[in-house]
Amino acid sequence: MDCSHLRAKERAHLFTTLGYDKDTLPDFLIKKGYDLEGTMIEMTVSEPMQARPSELCGSGIKIDASCASSVPGIFAAGDSSDQMGCLHMGVAGGYAAGKHASDYARQAKHLRPLDAKKMTAEKERIFKPLNKKAGMPYWEFEDIVRHITTDHFGPVKTETSLNAALSKLDRLDAARQDLKADNLHELMRVHEAMNIQQVAKITAAAALARKETRFPPYHYRADYTETDDKNYCGLIVVKKGPNNEVTTRFEPLSYDG
Repeated sequence: MDCSHLRAKERAHLFTTLGYDKDTLPDFLIKKGYDLEGTMIEMTVSEPMQARPSELCGSGIKIDASCASSVPGIFAAGDSSDQMGCLHMGVAGGYAAGKHASDYARQAKHLRPLDAKKMTAEKERIFKPLNKKAGMPYWEFEDIVRHITTDHFGPVKTETSLNAALSKLDRLDAARQDLKADNLHELMRVHEAMNIQQVAKITAAAALARKETRFPPYHYRADYTETDDKNYCGLIVVKKGPNNEVTTRFEPLSYDG
């Protein structure tokens, strides 16, 4: 956004109004130096484009009628589940998920003790970036992922762009071992950046599998511009493959009855 013509008073008014929706946004913009005269403010697409139009379609952990996932003991609701994006559904679903999780915990028998070797290995994996003297900072890794996703599967996608994105994201796997953190906050950001890369892979794989356009511009395939209810009225279910690769399958939705 070109704000070079705005005076200091007008910029202050702009930042104030942007804070009505996100309280911390004005502070963020000021820290970035965007309150200076002649500034250009870098913007990206709004959050429904980054996440989903919750009133139209769903994405998240696949759950059953009791809000249970495929992992025993894990329940989901709201934005974390595949069918409760809207506020009223999030409230009702959260209540239901909590109730079923409580029932599960009450009925659970003695759980198997944790494997000490696996616990040690997991602790070493988590804290490994904190023990590195040199390596890639989290923000550099995350910025590469951001550029790949923006360039290759923003609002407009094609088979070529999605395959290119997946290829580049796969090549980033090796860089995960080079990530370093100087403190516990950066350690959290390192793991967040790795999760962002994984979610980007999942998103690209699901978009590649859906060879149609649905709810444009949220999912617009330039090579499949029409909505295909015959073949794609349903969910793209994503699962981890035997070699940690992302696999997909289509699950049709039935509206009978």
